[in-house]
Amino acid sequence: MANMKLDSVVSVLRRRGFEVEAEGDDRQLFIPFELWNQVSNSKLITAREIFGKKSFRKLSRHITSNPKGAFISDLEKISGGETCDYLDLLKVLNVIEISDSKVRLIRSIDNIGPTLEW
Repeated sequence: MANMKLDSVVSVLRRRGFEVEAEGDDRQLFIPFELWNQVSNSKLITAREIFGKKSFRKLSRHITSNPKGAFISDLEKISGGETCDYLDLLKVLNVIEISDSKVRLIRSIDNIGPTLEW
């Protein structure tokens, strides 16, 4: 089982008779795709679960809509007591940097839509 090779999504869809007209740009993912191989499985599971929370998606949207930095006080209004956990995870995943009272994206991303689609 450990040596099992997984087929790509595109090849599976084509075998089932679907045509793939376009693929998303993985450079626009909120959590960089290249990090998925560098982070522990527990962090990945946490990241996937956390995207299911409305408060995390709202916090992420607020961060992406403020390229010069989002105030932590504003983020706390959005996600309350979970703010620190969310920010800690995003920092470990190399998505944000925290300085003084602001949170800023490390990369230029304007929305989390591609990540949710993925």
